[in-house]
Amino acid sequence: LVFRPTANQDSEILTLTFSDDLVQFYPCMSSASQVNEVKVQGWNPKEKQAIIGRAATGDEGSKMGGEVSGAALSQNAFGTAVKTLSDRPIITLAEAEQFAQARFQQLNLELITGEGICRGRTDLRAGKVVQIDGVGRRFSGQYYVTSVLHRYRDSQYQTKFTVRRNAQ
Repeated sequence: LVFRPTANQDSEILTLTFSDDLVQFYPCMSSASQVNEVKVQGWNPKEKQAIIGRAATGDEGSKMGGEVSGAALSQNAFGTAVKTLSDRPIITLAEAEQFAQARFQQLNLELITGEGICRGRTDLRAGKVVQIDGVGRRFSGQYYVTSVLHRYRDSQYQTKFTVRRNAQ
């Protein structure tokens, strides 16, 4: 297993175009997990004080070529939504802010999810950013690759993948 920060701010490594090398693509857009702010609460036992770390709209990092982030879309459509987390032992402000930022970015990357199949690509790997074109204005753009399965059968090499995006 490899654990690393999400690198969705990186530039794309390749472009997949529908009807060219992208055989199938099934995107899904949902605002169900979108929030405007993540608040992480902890307790400092030495100081006997509450610790609160926050991440909010504007802290998304890269919008992956999109114009409006999922947090901003959600706020415009439904108003303010705050997710409060207090299920972890947090004892420093830096730790609370880091966890809030990571969780906020993770939730934002669930705005658009997708599954696709392309002609075999050995350079398509999880943790990279790809450009997907030819799937309409709403869904064309940069995506963060979350899983990849390389498959060779019946004399065909195909790559199945899942992706996420945080902006439209």
